[in-house]
Amino acid sequence: MKPDKIYSIFRKADRINLYNVINDDGKIKKQYISDGICIYALDNLPIFSDATLGGLLGLDSNGPCKVEEYNASQFVLNAMSDIYNRSDIPLKIEDYEFFNHIVMDNCDDKSEQVLHFVDSAYIKPFDKDDSIMFASRDIEGQRCIVVQNGLFVVAAIMPMRFLAAKKCADITAKVYKELQRQGNKE
Repeated sequence: MKPDKIYSIFRKADRINLYNVINDDGKIKKQYISDGICIYALDNLPIFSDATLGGLLGLDSNGPCKVEEYNASQFVLNAMSDIYNRSDIPLKIEDYEFFNHIVMDNCDDKSEQVLHFVDSAYIKPFDKDDSIMFASRDIEGQRCIVVQNGLFVVAAIMPMRFLAAKKCADITAKVYKELQRQGNKE
């Protein structure tokens, strides 16, 4: 995993959430950082406060982007769980991009068809790392992509839902026109 690529994502974010996992004696045992689309585990690092994380990322304390600190929700805990989830479907990255989105598809034909579109910036921290595996995981009725390094989940990414995302209506129109154009060539 490349921390500099992760930091570059969060320097451009509109918001940053710092999630704390609290153990039984009330102390923080683990932390995650999120921009609302992707969650990364802050493993093997000191415990951060919102102010220290903002300083590390070079955010202006009076700027528009703030780091907000929360206790991790059950959704975050389920997405980042290292425990194997029977809903996990192994994914592979296809050899093409689609409007700056990486296309991920099933590794096998035994599972339901899963096709995810992920902003390439969220995958770059894991480029050329053979120990990284991707899987599609069902969390509370939503599919997210979990990134595993060996047995440990190091990130969870919400894929782009082109048809459901209002801001992507123009991309959907471009896709439709491109498919029409390709159909006319044949």
